[in-house]
Amino acid sequence: TLTDFEQNRHRLRRAQAAAIDADAEPLLQIRQGADASVRFMSKYAHFFALLEVENSDLAFAEERRKGTEIHTRDVARVLRIGIADGTIRDEDPELLAHSVVGSVGYYGHLHRTGRVALPDEELASFVGRLIVCSLASHEDIARRVLANGLGSTPLPS
Repeated sequence: TLTDFEQNRHRLRRAQAAAIDADAEPLLQIRQGADASVRFMSKYAHFFALLEVENSDLAFAEERRKGTEIHTRDVARVLRIGIADGTIRDEDPELLAHSVVGSVGYYGHLHRTGRVALPDEELASFVGRLIVCSLASHEDIARRVLANGLGSTPLPS
């Protein structure tokens, strides 16, 4: 139901918030959020698979779009901070945010459909590295962010 969708969207946002260190630099926050998102999508793969099937239902499609817009807006806000401090490449933050959200969603889809056969943690790590390397304004910044361990924040039930 729509309520289930909203509850799962809120669970995803809580998982992202729990994984993101508010004191970390913006690029690391983006990495932490992407990692948590991929792990969450893997844990709740059955729910996301159902969303793909239900995507033709206009109510579900609208709720899914709303969730994507919120996620994109949140990512763009953090990207703007990183662009301003010079750690994230100076590009349109909305376009960059779409690339982050799109990468997370697409790799989650590939994993869910069996076309990427990596364990959850390995896929989350790959997506995080891909995003950091594509966003960092300089290779040294990417190396610094990638050297930072993420820890393992448990996902909400």
